[in-house]
Parts: sequence; structure tokens; C-alpha cells
Amino acid sequence: MKMLPYKRNLFIALTAALIVLFSIGVSNSQDGAVTVAKINGTLEMKKSASADWEKAAQNMEVKKGMWLKTGEGSEAFIRWSSGHVVKLSALTTMRFTTLSYSATTRTEKTNLELKDGRILTNVKKMFGKGSEFEIKTPTAIAGVRGTLFLVEMAEEKSSFVVLEGQLSVMAENVEMIVNESFQTFVESGMPPVEPEEAPADVIQQLTAEAEETEEISKKTAAPGKPGAKPGEEEKEDDTINQSLDNILNHDTQGGIIEEYSIPAFDCCNK
Repeated sequence: MKMLPYKRNLFIALTAALIVLFSIGVSNSQDGAVTVAKINGTLEMKKSASADWEKAAQNMEVKKGMWLKTGEGSEAFIRWSSGHVVKLSALTTMRFTTLSYSATTRTEKTNLELKDGRILTNVKKMFGKGSEFEIKTPTAIAGVRGTLFLVEMAEEKSSFVVLEGQLSVMAENVEMIVNESFQTFVESGMPPVEPEEAPADVIQQLTAEAEETEEISKKTAAPGKPGAKPGEEEKEDDTINQSLDNILNHDTQGGIIEEYSIPAFDCCNK
């Protein structure tokens, strides 16, 4: 039986690299995580209806039952690990009624309650059977499945504008399907009005806003790091990459560690 020589440092380097890469994969998966991706201005949160309002932080993880509220001239972007993004415009108050995800079935359920204000919602396609993404206002309920749309609640009237996809709006036991570039309105105690084509300037404005939600959707979420500043995720990746380089280049920086041999079966020499 012959012996195949290997450098001990190469073995250590490859093992360490695999451990680091595995840990990166685990930490970045965060299936079902919902985080505050970006804040412009002020954003407040409270963990329940009876709790006090307190300052929210960027990259803070959002939990079931939590309320968020934007200040005057402010906006915030909430990101799901599955890629959904909701933009809260100024003076918007919203509650996360249901947030659940099953890694086994890939089923996700999100129920939001818009008390007042305006949100732009970019919902990606959901594959798990039974998945749902619903937004409830004081006058209606909107159900989506891969849709980009606007919801606004003001003076006991809900407005729904669809930029892409299709939206189901339900009120007073009447369901109305709203198609791309169309809008509908729901007043208190009334069913949805017949959808009509949305004004061109409204569609143009929403298209511009949607670009930012799409950019945020593609970024990697970093839950569990309240207060992190934009770019810190990239810095962390650079640090990891540098560490891997240092490990793999150890033989040139610190000298070759003693060689060792492991047995290998030789099928041809007996």
C-alpha cells in the first residue's frame, strides 16, 4: 500500500474554508425573516397595541403583532427574506397581524393591517400551497399573489392601484378583480367600485417608486443587527473573503507547516 503525501496546512485551510462557507449559508438563509431594510426620516414601532411607541432601527427584525409608524416627511422599506418589499410612505401606521413561514412546505402567510396612510407593495410569486399575502384596511381586504400595487387609506376610503399583476379586493361580500394599470376605491360600508383605468401620471409615479422597492428586494437581508448602517453587510462580506484568502495563503505568509501522510489504496500495485 502506497502513501500519498499532503500538506497539513492545505488540509486545515480547506476544512476552515468549508466551515466558514457553511456558516455563511446558514446565517444568510433566514427563511421567513422580515426586517426593516431602509429608513428615511423617522420610524417608530411598538410590539403590541398596548405597548408604548419607541424608535425603530434599520435592520431590526419585524415580528408578528408589531406596529410600525412613519413620521412626517419620512418613509420606510420592509423586506421579507423571500423578496417581498413594502414601502411605508409618510404618516402611515401599519400592523403585522400574521407573519409565518414553513420551510418544509414553503408556505408563507402575511396579513397586514393598514390603519391609515399609504403603502406600495411589491409581492413576489409565492410557491407554497396555501400561501397568502393580504392587506386589510378599515373598509376592505386585498389578496395578492405576485403583484405590485398601491394601497392608500384616508378619510374612511381605501384606494387600490395595480401596477403589475392582479389584485383581489373584497368588501361587503363583494369581490372585485383589479388588473394591471387599473384602480378601484372602497368607502366605508360599501362594496368596491367597478375598476377603472388609473391616470397616466399615477402609473408613472408608481413605476418610479417601484424601482427602489425592486433594488431593495434584491439585497441580502441582515436580521438581528439593529442599527446597522447601509454598506455594513458588504463590509462583513469583504472581511469574510479576506479571512478566506488569509487561510488559503497561509503557506506563503507563515511558512509551510510539517507535511503528513494519509494512506491511499493503490488498486494497481499489490
